[in-house]
Amino acid sequence: RVLASAGIAALAQANRQLADGGGAAGGAGEEGTTGGSGMGLLDGLLESSKAAEKRDDDRKEELRALADARFTKADNINQVNPMTWIGRGMLNLAQNRLDQARFFFENLTLRECGEILPALIGMAAVKYLEKDYAGARELYGRAMKKYPTKSGAATRVGFGMACYRLGQIDRAKAAFRRAHDMDPENVEALVGVAVLEMGSLDPDVLDPREYRSKVENVIKM
Repeated sequence: RVLASAGIAALAQANRQLADGGGAAGGAGEEGTTGGSGMGLLDGLLESSKAAEKRDDDRKEELRALADARFTKADNINQVNPMTWIGRGMLNLAQNRLDQARFFFENLTLRECGEILPALIGMAAVKYLEKDYAGARELYGRAMKKYPTKSGAATRVGFGMACYRLGQIDRAKAAFRRAHDMDPENVEALVGVAVLEMGSLDPDVLDPREYRSKVENVIKM
């Protein structure tokens, strides 16, 4: 159990490393464009950014390899620990190996242990990436029904995205609003609500003042 937890922690750190690396690269690019010190400086910043990105990629792969090694060790100790299965599913999902992720989430965890929340959400993510939006919506819905509180805002965002892909705009908007109610700091929920609200505004139908007021409200989100 400890090894499986350590593997999941390493995988989470790898994902954070990827996010931090993207932000660092973006910042370097912006600094280069505003400095105005000539092409030499711009080229230097670009090379520095590429080097930082490579270091981040290397670190990310190192952490993923560490996670995989710990999952393997945990599996050798106890082959029927659902934490190890879920962790391996997460690792494969992060690397876009959907068939392997499906095996750990669906064939092992859900089949052997029942509807565990991480496995439900993980399998929903697999189906979404496979463009099986109806299947993803159904699994996100089951997770919310069985774990109404623990499933959290992120599951509502996933449900909303699946509904949006299926053309169910009102359901998507309601899901994003619920996610925002549960977690006001959830950026994906805020963006989802704002985009759908903006798309529903029709300047040809609304009074100009009303239209401008609603647009300002959306922007303030």
